[in-house]
Amino acid sequence: MSSSFLCPDCDLLLSRMTYARGIRVRCPRCAHVIYPCRNTLNRCRAALLAALILFFPANIIPVLTVEVGFSSQTSTISTGVFTLWREGMPVVAFMVLLFAIIVPFLRLVIAGLALLPPQVLKRRGLLVMRWHHILEDWGMVDIFMLGVLVAIVKLNDFATITVERGFWFLAAMMVMELRVVQLMPVEQLWQRYHKFQVQSQ
Repeated sequence: MSSSFLCPDCDLLLSRMTYARGIRVRCPRCAHVIYPCRNTLNRCRAALLAALILFFPANIIPVLTVEVGFSSQTSTISTGVFTLWREGMPVVAFMVLLFAIIVPFLRLVIAGLALLPPQVLKRRGLLVMRWHHILEDWGMVDIFMLGVLVAIVKLNDFATITVERGFWFLAAMMVMELRVVQLMPVEQLWQRYHKFQVQSQ
């Protein structure tokens, strides 16, 4: 393993060092946590489990109810995809399906696999970490949430918008996903899987 690495946030070149267990080490430029404290892995796993649990009601339970005149329509994220497809917007429907449902779920699953002990994944651990790196910048639940809020404001002038329970599940899932990103000890996991692969050769 190289004696140097880049800070995941600001790309500052840092030198690898051995620190006492339980010490939190931050990047001197951007204060990103390079080596988290001892309980970070458990807190990250707890946030990840919460996000996975919240993912399903966030996509199944209705998010919004729109009432225009005497007609009303209740929509979930999943039904929104089908509605866009029926309305002749397959590209938009695919984008919503990909970035609001598939990619967030894959990110959570890959993060969960990365947090497993190296003995479980063995040589596949580094592959999982590469996929985690690839998907890291593709999570757009927060952008989708912002789009929902903008739609509520815009439609409120000529329609009655009712926020349903699914909206709050979606908001809670977004918070938990951001918490996972914040707590994920990426550098520590790379080192752990690399060390396991070297020892197993």
